[in-house]
Amino acid sequence: STLRYDALPNPKVTPPVTMTRADVLFRLGDLLAHLGHDDERAGAHFRAALAVQATHAPSHAGLAWLAVQREDFDAAVAHCERALALDGDDFMINFHCAEALVWRHLQAGAEVGEGSPGSAGADLSRAQTLFMKSLQGNPGFGEAFVGFGMTAAMTEGGDLKPAIMLLEGARHLMPARADVVANLAILYERDGQQDKARQLVEEI
Repeated sequence: STLRYDALPNPKVTPPVTMTRADVLFRLGDLLAHLGHDDERAGAHFRAALAVQATHAPSHAGLAWLAVQREDFDAAVAHCERALALDGDDFMINFHCAEALVWRHLQAGAEVGEGSPGSAGADLSRAQTLFMKSLQGNPGFGEAFVGFGMTAAMTEGGDLKPAIMLLEGARHLMPARADVVANLAILYERDGQQDKARQLVEEI
């Protein structure tokens, strides 16, 4: 029999993604930052995107990421505030801003001699909230699991069960990550689950 073309199932065609000039500039900057490791040119692209569209939230987040790389955490958080004000639901923006807050918390602790695991400041508390919001936007985003678990391990007090559940999920997603196992062991120990903590430590 003859195969008729009109009898074939219609293939699913993905519609083209419409990108603004600001989107294109941001994508190029993002590639330069993460693949080319050219922070100066990446920053120029992010700023060019904002010159075209001042409300382009990802470009503010990109500048925040670059500020974290040069350890200017106040500038990073300032860019994050702008990004979150423009798009507070984007899971990657929430994630990167949570990271910036954690780094600023750690820097402040190192400078004043406190802020070691167990002294949760406003930055650390807000970071937890943003990591959780990132997970709400993308429940399969393993790095946000890791970030939330890390902040929980750095904080004394409170109910550890939610953080333990999240880190157990992160371990399932990323079984090779030693930091996930270490933070989960810390939480097990603090929650009185010494046997589980000991078993994890033996696996590292």
